[in-house]
Amino acid sequence: MSYPTVEEKLAALKVTPPSAHELECVKLVSRGNYEIALQRTADILDEGYEVFMRSSRSSMGVAGDSIVAMFTAAGDLVNASAGTYLHAIIPPIVIKYILKKYQDNPGIEDGDIFYTNDALYGGIHNPDQTAIMPVFHQGKLVAWTAALSHTTETGACEPGGMPVSATSRFEEGMNLPPMKIGRHSRRGERDGGPESPLHHRRPGAPADSGNVRAGRRRLRHRPVPQDAAGSGSRRAQAAVELA
Repeated sequence: MSYPTVEEKLAALKVTPPSAHELECVKLVSRGNYEIALQRTADILDEGYEVFMRSSRSSMGVAGDSIVAMFTAAGDLVNASAGTYLHAIIPPIVIKYILKKYQDNPGIEDGDIFYTNDALYGGIHNPDQTAIMPVFHQGKLVAWTAALSHTTETGACEPGGMPVSATSRFEEGMNLPPMKIGRHSRRGERDGGPESPLHHRRPGAPADSGNVRAGRRRLRHRPVPQDAAGSGSRRAQAAVELA
């Protein structure tokens, strides 16, 4: 599995040009409906962030050194709730790598769970562990959700996640490239057989994947903003698609 180049990672931080469908949606969205839809994503993420901190078994996660976020189908940030917004640069690089490398094999399907912590794939350092899930609507990929936390244990040559005695990156514990670790919204069902590459001390993994599943579920089932007449409209639906 090849590492993305520095140029590829920097390019991934640039916002993808809007699609023709997105530009059409812009014409349908009123300012009010856009603000309503955007605030709803913020409410979902704030709730997810609070649950994430409370369910984390990492002291850094409990302290709030984490982020939960939503992204467009192309992998660009839509909205986030975080204690450290520096983490917002990590998932776009990883998502765009997944889209580029995994679209055909092993494929991207509804309910897939991807996980990574290898800094060479876009992370800041190995303690930053990220769970990512695609969001589908009517069979079409429409968004991504991600949960990331600074995990205080990576299975390195010494406790703490950032070993000062390490003489190579291979002594820093788990170096997991972006890979599918679950299917059908369940961890453990992955390509390549039942043995998991996560057999390390990893106190943040269950919280990461659980939180990203919750965010995906809330995003898919949030109600469409209502128009002045009290019924769902094309403009309201476009606001949801854009938010």
